[in-house]
Amino acid sequence: MLCLFFFYFVFIFSQQQMSKVINEFKNHVDSMEISNDFRQFWQSTWKPITQKCLNVAKHTFVMKKAFEMFQSKMALALFTNETDINWSVVFIDDDETQLLQSLCRHVGLNADYFLYYGLGFHKKRCHKYYSKKKNQL
Repeated sequence: MLCLFFFYFVFIFSQQQMSKVINEFKNHVDSMEISNDFRQFWQSTWKPITQKCLNVAKHTFVMKKAFEMFQSKMALALFTNETDINWSVVFIDDDETQLLQSLCRHVGLNADYFLYYGLGFHKKRCHKYYSKKKNQL
């Protein structure tokens, strides 16, 4: 029963979040001049928005999956080394770069553009997590 309640809560929460997105889009469209040609309106308004949303989804997927994999590496390091965890062992730049490139290929992102900002962000996020876990030992 608790599991059913949890799924219901997640569904309701996601519906509320989706409603916010839809309302924001409606507010955006309401503030625009709209031509009498729906196809022109569709091409000039909706298509760019869907492309931007798709890019956000791709970037989010890559960053979340890369971070989840780093968390797994940290868990493995904690179990095997217990107290002696070194940053250079759990975060290897070349390995993380290859991982991000692979994830970018998977979702269809240009890895070179993504890595320009994404690698630094990923490294900072992982280091923050690493420091937190290391301090808990």
